[in-house]
Amino acid sequence: MRNRNIYGAKRRGAQRVQECCCHLRTSSAATSRRAFQILRANGNLPSAVITSNDIIAGGVILECLALGISVPAELSVTGFGDLDIAAQFSPSITTVRTPRSQLGSIAATYLIRKLRGEDAIDDLRLDVELIVRESTGPA
Repeated sequence: MRNRNIYGAKRRGAQRVQECCCHLRTSSAATSRRAFQILRANGNLPSAVITSNDIIAGGVILECLALGISVPAELSVTGFGDLDIAAQFSPSITTVRTPRSQLGSIAATYLIRKLRGEDAIDDLRLDVELIVRESTGPA
């Protein structure tokens, strides 16, 4: 879905849509700070960094503060999961809220079905909510 949205934005004439992925072995703030340093090594500052969780987003924001990069004036940062710390961070982290209890129920159902030798869930769509906070600004 991410790739479809990026390519769709390019077709619609977006000025700057470029994807660069960093795959982290751990989801720590220290690791994400290092990943952002590597991303910045080419000298270009993206307009946004979209992360896979709020801890990684927090690490990126900490590194931006250390480098004097203003979030969101110079860089927008988003997380995923709406962890409690996302609202407490400064700037507070824009994130995607997932239905945690529904996810837990689906995971339990999946596990029980697999243990019984039944077919697992083929397609799963969850209602998520974008929580816009202070870490994002206009592109």
